[in-house]
Amino acid sequence: MATEPIPFKRQFRILIDTLTDPQGRTYSMSTIARMTELSEQALLYLLEGRSQNPRLDTLRRISRFFQISLDYFDNETEAECQAYLARYLTTSSYLLHDIAHESAALTPKGQSNALAVLEWIRRAVPSKKNERKNQ
Repeated sequence: MATEPIPFKRQFRILIDTLTDPQGRTYSMSTIARMTELSEQALLYLLEGRSQNPRLDTLRRISRFFQISLDYFDNETEAECQAYLARYLTTSSYLLHDIAHESAALTPKGQSNALAVLEWIRRAVPSKKNERKNQ
């Protein structure tokens, strides 16, 4: 017996509940709206299921905000969504995501300094792709 695909509203709820801000709190709708340049009403419609099939541009904005791939929305079950996010949370990219969000509150000079440090870290830490090449 085939199971029904997970509705978008549930995928979005799992995403919001799982990927929290640096203090461990869920992001407010106003924060998500401001950072994605989507209206709070549009986001609430997505959460309530009133808008069941968001446009690609909306998915891209949400994906960029949470620093995930669009592939997340291709998961068909709740378990797949949770497994995807569990893998995401175990990578260092989530820490960089938090730093990027926190740096938005800094002065332009502070943002520049934070970006310089992140770039320094990116260059200092060998990528997995380069590690495989060297093996």
